[in-house]
Amino acid sequence: MSRTIGVVAPHDLMPGIASVVREQPGTVVLELAYRDDTEVPGLVGANGTEVDGWLFSDIVPYAAALAAPEPPAAPAVYVEYSGPTLAQALLVLSRRGHDVARLSIDTLPADDVKHTFGEAGVSTDDLHILPFSAGVTTADIVEFHRRRHLGPARAEVAITSVSAVHDALAPEIPTFRLAPLAASVRIALRHLLLTATNQLAEDAQIAVGLIQTSHGDTGLASEVSALGGSLSTAIGGSHLLITTRGPLYAATSGFTWLPMLGRLADHHRVVRVGLGLGDTAAAAETRARHALARARVLGDVRAVLSLRDGTDMVLDVPAAQATTDTTSLSVLARRVGVAVSTLRSLQALREATDDEPIVIRDIADHLGIRVRAAHRIVQRLELGGLAERTGQRKSAGAGRPNTLYKLTV
Repeated sequence: MSRTIGVVAPHDLMPGIASVVREQPGTVVLELAYRDDTEVPGLVGANGTEVDGWLFSDIVPYAAALAAPEPPAAPAVYVEYSGPTLAQALLVLSRRGHDVARLSIDTLPADDVKHTFGEAGVSTDDLHILPFSAGVTTADIVEFHRRRHLGPARAEVAITSVSAVHDALAPEIPTFRLAPLAASVRIALRHLLLTATNQLAEDAQIAVGLIQTSHGDTGLASEVSALGGSLSTAIGGSHLLITTRGPLYAATSGFTWLPMLGRLADHHRVVRVGLGLGDTAAAAETRARHALARARVLGDVRAVLSLRDGTDMVLDVPAAQATTDTTSLSVLARRVGVAVSTLRSLQALREATDDEPIVIRDIADHLGIRVRAAHRIVQRLELGGLAERTGQRKSAGAGRPNTLYKLTV
């Protein structure tokens, strides 16, 4: 089975990285080259459905992708520069006659850099390191190197992995741009393939659902379609749902909440759902029957998921039952994995905006959190039926349009 790896790298580094990835049998490479890291979120967002894993050339584009309103859904890794790549840079600089104990280095973890220097027998007393931070700009990094190359204890060479920093500094001071060695790329790729393979194996687990309702199959077809599954009639009059773990995990917000339960309760007095996971259909159905039996004991509108390790998870809070009183809000918060205080703040935002659609940036600003964190909250609300997409709003600049959400919390 082939796997598509999305490689995100600057134009000049792409050929070398992509060629290493192509060495892996059964791997298809999707090359997504950029000239500026501000292009990364758009590239990832536009190609997210086509890849099984993401390989970023270094931490800068990786962080840019994770901070986007729609971060990568597939496993993602970046190439580490603090091991073989940095060691090779020290060797090259030493051969050129530079004192490699007097350097300024950006974006690499300080502990990892010192470890590499220690293994090479080089002192770190006169080393200047600026570890990566999401808030640090290219201008900040350039200024860091400039300051370290002034005075009696100044650094001899600036080492950077950021092309824009290299281009700004090269005319002024000796500058060395890190480019990943094939060995460093292979290490990152092995880690990515292992992660992606494990996820694909988990997502491919068979999920079987047994559904009992009081009025036939009203509303079931659309719900099953949304799960990417099939529906048939089981022995005893129950409805049989067959899908896989991946879409079920997404639709239940990580096995915490079952939105379709509340929607089906609008049409049926009784809705009981037993879900089971297994490596075979027979194993999954056995667990689904166990889960359905437990749902019968719990009440008329209940859902239970039985996992392979014997754990049962109750998914029984329909959106129709969620109210704004403290008790119900607390229950709802636990199911969607969002704090009660956050739900109250979102209720206040909804009132302040007269129930108009908003974008994730609005939520981030209102809650005082990063856009990435707000995106995770909206994902949980959306899967829990407490937020829905209503369209797009053009961004102020030339970027991609922002998705509009209508809150129902």
